[in-house]
Amino acid sequence: MNRAKFITTLVVLLSMLFLSAFAAAAPGISENEVVLNVDYSQFVDEDDDFIVVTTEAFTITNDGPATSVKIEITGLPSGYDWEPKEEAIPENGKSMTLSIEVPHKKDQGTEKIGTIVIKDLNDNQLDSIDLNQDTASMLQLKELEIRYVNYRGDTQKEEFKNQDTATFNLGDEVKPYTPVTMTFYLRNLFDNDFKADGSLDEIEISLDSDDDDLFETPLEDKYLPESSLEAGKNLEFTIPFMISKDVDADIYTLELTITAEDGQGIEYSIEKELVLEIELDDDDVRIVKAEILPAAVTICDAEFNLDVELRNFGTDHQEFAGLSIINAELGINEIIQNIELKPYAKENNYWNQEFTLELKNPKAKTYYLDLNVYINDNQLSQYQRLELPVKSCAEPPVVAEEEEVAEEDTEELDKPAVEAENTSGQPSSAVVETVEKLSYGASDYIMALLVIAIVVVAVMVILMLFLLFRRQ
Repeated sequence: MNRAKFITTLVVLLSMLFLSAFAAAAPGISENEVVLNVDYSQFVDEDDDFIVVTTEAFTITNDGPATSVKIEITGLPSGYDWEPKEEAIPENGKSMTLSIEVPHKKDQGTEKIGTIVIKDLNDNQLDSIDLNQDTASMLQLKELEIRYVNYRGDTQKEEFKNQDTATFNLGDEVKPYTPVTMTFYLRNLFDNDFKADGSLDEIEISLDSDDDDLFETPLEDKYLPESSLEAGKNLEFTIPFMISKDVDADIYTLELTITAEDGQGIEYSIEKELVLEIELDDDDVRIVKAEILPAAVTICDAEFNLDVELRNFGTDHQEFAGLSIINAELGINEIIQNIELKPYAKENNYWNQEFTLELKNPKAKTYYLDLNVYINDNQLSQYQRLELPVKSCAEPPVVAEEEEVAEEDTEELDKPAVEAENTSGQPSSAVVETVEKLSYGASDYIMALLVIAIVVVAVMVILMLFLLFRRQ
């Protein structure tokens, strides 16, 4: 290699190294984004237009000698404000934050609101990064309480308070055809003094299952606890439902969504999942229907009907199930034995019968029928007490007030007149005058009009004849 070519190559290599070192020395931002965490509960007065929020820390790197940079924020929405600043960056870089005036405008969640830009003192852009606002929810689910019956028949209560947990799992299996009660404890996180804009309106709770067969009756599309939840206040709301009598033994997921909006129309939502498992016991025969017919029983009735249906919710085949219906005061003592029921989810796993029961000298009061369900001849599976209201016999209908007045007027018209005074001194019999009510129909009026018309025509004919003869 000749000398000139060597020198040229050396100059190029040194230039590349110099430029590389210069580029590495330029300040930059190490993070992928900068987050501004906004909590509207910092609004403490109705007249507050904004709150001052500080960003999360971010690092301006510097691999070269100490230098200064300009920091700007571009693209901020209206109502936001900040102060541009010039910052000295030491040799190893610097961690820093920015303070921004934030109005009450953005919905819950994360949204880009601008770009952080760093420049050198000659306004040459060195680096930029997104500025994202993460707005906290002002609607809080403080606690979710679940009451249910486990597969052994014991009543359970579980309380879920962890706000960071997206999924709640029941600690025990649930028995089919039993009630479940969900109680929501909600709180408005706005400051008490931030009244109108901090009120949460149009609160809605919706439940959605991955299998609608979980419920005995369909759930409502939305539940509306109250029209408004004032700033700083709490709300308790309960939603009951019944596990279906035909539900499969399986795992089910129930999605819970709670929504609301504040006085500025800002929307908030909470989304959770409740996971529950349906489990069957070995022996579980229960009443699924006990209906009194007719619905209104009176002391005048000699008997009434009781429609009863049993169902086997257990995994075991029941060959010797039984039922008793008892009320000693009315002399009711019905006993049915040797009822065969196939296991749950099989055909012939239910039994139905309508009983005709006598009423022996009942009183107008509420009686109670004791219904006992047995398995294996004498083992009690379920006890249920059923109300039997017995009312007085139906009373005759009350005559309307207008009808009574009409009857009184008729009676007055039909009364005989007062006896005439006897002035002759001779004994006389009572003089009685009667007043008859005259009623005229449409035909009477028509006849009267015809008579009048005939008279008028006759008069006109006579006048015409009179004028005719007079001219002659």
